[in-house]
Amino acid sequence: MKNKSRLLLLPASLLLLTGCGSSASTSIPRTYAPVDKTDATARNAFFEKVAKDIATTYEKGVEGFTAEGSFSLKEFSLTQIKDKGTDSVKITNLKADYKFGLVGLNEGSSKAKAMFKLENAGFKLDVQEDGKQYTLSANDIDVAAYFVENTLYFDLSDKDVKTFVNDAIDYDYNIDGHANQKEEIAKEKEEIGKYLGKYFVKDNEKVEEVASDIPKALTSTEIAKIKTIIAGAIEMVLADEKAKDLLTLAEDKNSQGAAIGIALTSEPVTVEDTTVSGDMAASLVFNKEGLFARFGFAGNVDIVTAFDNPKDATIKLSNLDFGASFKYGANSVKLPNFSDYKQLEIPTIKAK
Repeated sequence: MKNKSRLLLLPASLLLLTGCGSSASTSIPRTYAPVDKTDATARNAFFEKVAKDIATTYEKGVEGFTAEGSFSLKEFSLTQIKDKGTDSVKITNLKADYKFGLVGLNEGSSKAKAMFKLENAGFKLDVQEDGKQYTLSANDIDVAAYFVENTLYFDLSDKDVKTFVNDAIDYDYNIDGHANQKEEIAKEKEEIGKYLGKYFVKDNEKVEEVASDIPKALTSTEIAKIKTIIAGAIEMVLADEKAKDLLTLAEDKNSQGAAIGIALTSEPVTVEDTTVSGDMAASLVFNKEGLFARFGFAGNVDIVTAFDNPKDATIKLSNLDFGASFKYGANSVKLPNFSDYKQLEIPTIKAK
């Protein structure tokens, strides 16, 4: 096995990848100064600060938090050369905005409130198999789920959800070779369509099993263990001559502000029958109060591998963009009025 990789440091402490259309923040705050990674005392103080920040974030997080962000991917594709032609799966323009939150966990599961929202979601799926082409797409889908007083609420009322479900049913029958079963397809669309609205499910026994004695804060022993884990992971990276310059440690010396970032690119890396190349930037940031404030990741990966020797397959992952920002507090989760939600009756769908 030969590893022909050679990692190269990108200019600046973190590359924003704006050329790739990134919206996730992969930067480190300008007011944060780099930590001298060659100074063991400075590194140790940084590890202590990050461990304390995690403890502070935990304490506020069990009281309540929300995270809001986005995910996008320009293309994921898998292409395989076969004896009778080329098969491929390609997902393009995958994107979504999301928001999730949880409050009251420190008071027990029966009093906790949670929410998850997915908005503006969309993608296009193209499948080529045995000379046939299949396509499925989704656009501007909005869905939401909430948990309040041991009751789950689902909002699937968006008209674009119904359009996608109908298209997915057509796609399923088509790819299985049953596109001519028009009556069965119509019945399935009608049956599933009854449940694309606003519904709730009460008395969730599995949720009730969640422990109600979640600690409100971490102990000093637990914080020390966290520091040991963080120090071990970072020291391992810094011990690698090729990787150490790609890692950035930064802090605001007058507060609890701390950040960790990485920026790298590589010439093609070949391991056995697989070659990988790409670039990436990522960061996670604790604000000056010591709370986890945001994370961001953006990058590209190309993989060429032999799936069915000697036939080649190519995997491509381009313009991945993922990130979120966080807020804290007992009132951080906002819930809708559930007066128009109906109790769900689970449907029975006949197999094709």
